Amino acid sequence: MYAENHVNNPKGGNRTMSSYIHFTEEEKEQARNTDLAALLKRRGETLKRAGSEYEWQSGSGKVTIRGGLWYHQLEIEK
Repeated sequence: MYAENHVNNPKGGNRTMSSYIHFTEEEKEQARNTDLAALLKRRGETLKRAGSEYEWQSGSGKVTIRGGLWYHQLEIEK
């Protein structure tokens, strides 16, 4: 797995640096079995119920959560 770190560039702007983070099989299994909606609610995030799914407005767009899966819908302005 790679994690992105956003770093301020002294010459202006931001750049993204990636670094490798190793996860054990046990950690991967635990992540797969995590109830994402419950986790976000515990962290104080607001979720909207939409049928059998939840919608969460993140800083970068709408995220749909269905069980342990999530889908990021990014709106691109033309």
